[in-house]
Amino acid sequence: MAVRGKIKTQGMVELPNKSLIKRTIVASIIQTERSYSLLGGNGRQIHFTELTGEKGKTPEDVELISTEIYEADKNDPMLSLGAGCYVRCSAIEAIENHGGSDFSGLIIRGVKDIIIGYLSIADYGKRIQVAEMLGDSIKSYENGNFSQAEFTSLKAEIHE
Repeated sequence: MAVRGKIKTQGMVELPNKSLIKRTIVASIIQTERSYSLLGGNGRQIHFTELTGEKGKTPEDVELISTEIYEADKNDPMLSLGAGCYVRCSAIEAIENHGGSDFSGLIIRGVKDIIIGYLSIADYGKRIQVAEMLGDSIKSYENGNFSQAEFTSLKAEIHE
């Protein structure tokens, strides 16, 4: 068991700002080219880091944190949305197919319709395919034999 000062850090992860959080409270990980955000099950932001390239604030650094969080609870796994984004299966209440003028893709909602994840997918047919794959993964989690959605063959078309 790692010890940081007098704080026992088992089950915890250290964030870029050096604070510690319990890995299992994270419901969503959203990573973009310039930022890294962790959301709780209620949709509240637990942590935000601007990826500046400084020590501790690089994509590689936050990927290590994501891996620690992602691998923390095998009984409540996180569903990979690709591009460094994850959503905890138990936090997903709905997957919404959205084809608006500003955003086309899948919106993943948690309790009280809070957005906890998204996938930008312009093509309606691809959105349906990915939504079905995500739905199958959620069903496998509910049945106790989680299987990660594999839409890597569609990846180039998803993240446009």
